[in-house]
Amino acid sequence: MTELHKNGQKCCTTRRHIIGRFGDIFEDENIPGQMFRIIAGSIMPLKYVRDLFYTSEGFQTPEAFEAFWVEMYGSFDGEMKVFVHWYAPILKEEPDARI
Repeated sequence: MTELHKNGQKCCTTRRHIIGRFGDIFEDENIPGQMFRIIAGSIMPLKYVRDLFYTSEGFQTPEAFEAFWVEMYGSFDGEMKVFVHWYAPILKEEPDARI
């Protein structure tokens, strides 16, 4: 998933509980120094994430997302309400061109 973050192919994470709120900043432990900001949050049935947002989660197919969820949580209940956290990288400031 780290490479997917780096090239912008993963822009959300889904959890069974809230892990952050709009405006919160976090660092991916696998990408030292790269900070991300939560830009939105959504609550929806897990099946919607699988069917509509699997690519935003960094997966090639809905089935791959579902398999990952089962691996992480032991089962997949498409009706379960989940929290989708949308985020974007915080770009490092470019050097001041006037100097």
